[in-house]
Amino acid sequence: MTHFIVRGFVVPTRQKSIIEQGGQYYSRFGSLHSTVRGLEAVLADGQVLHLNMQVDDNGAVGGVNLKDNTGYDLKHLFIGSEGTLGVITKVAIECPPLPSSKHAAMLVCDGYADVLRVVKEARNELGEVLSALEVMDLNTMSCVKRAFVNSGRESQLLDEIVDGSGQASQQPIFLLIEAQGSNEEHDASKMDTFLTNLFETESIQNGFLAQDTKQLQEMWELREACNPSVASTGYVYKFDV
Repeated sequence: MTHFIVRGFVVPTRQKSIIEQGGQYYSRFGSLHSTVRGLEAVLADGQVLHLNMQVDDNGAVGGVNLKDNTGYDLKHLFIGSEGTLGVITKVAIECPPLPSSKHAAMLVCDGYADVLRVVKEARNELGEVLSALEVMDLNTMSCVKRAFVNSGRESQLLDEIVDGSGQASQQPIFLLIEAQGSNEEHDASKMDTFLTNLFETESIQNGFLAQDTKQLQEMWELREACNPSVASTGYVYKFDV
């Protein structure tokens, strides 16, 4: 599942079906189970179910009952069922406003123990602005670099993080972290403090902070290139749990 932008709102759905993972912004916006507020579904016998959705006397669907906690929450059974229980004909999804501030960093960790330490610090220090946590290992990033070379593409960031990771005592792990918020100065300060603390405590071997939107997009392009680059070698290798 991928989060995408529609009219200034973040919509947490796309791709092949709604059984996909929570997407890259799961840490911030959650999965479909946490954002779907109501469903209309049609069963095999033609019966129409309105799950947490308001219906008037004429049968027209109105809003949703956000505070209704009575009975079974059946809408969650339909999410991910791929039509085996019924056909979803209407869905009400909570779409948060698009954040106006974005900051991203690509970090090089010396093994999984440091990754866990960094993730813990990110949740503690970035708090409410933490939006994404993506993990990649050296083998995966080497596949990305090989794919870039074969296609004639260039990425200085990719060269620096792969070639500059040889000092790690273990196999390096790369961590992409993004923070999103509504106050540019406040969010930038939180990210700077977070990265400074990581360097001071030697929790990371190296780190690259995106200086502008172009560099932020480049970091995500490297992350999105992982699956096709690995698949091109004939293997399926993912970290999704």
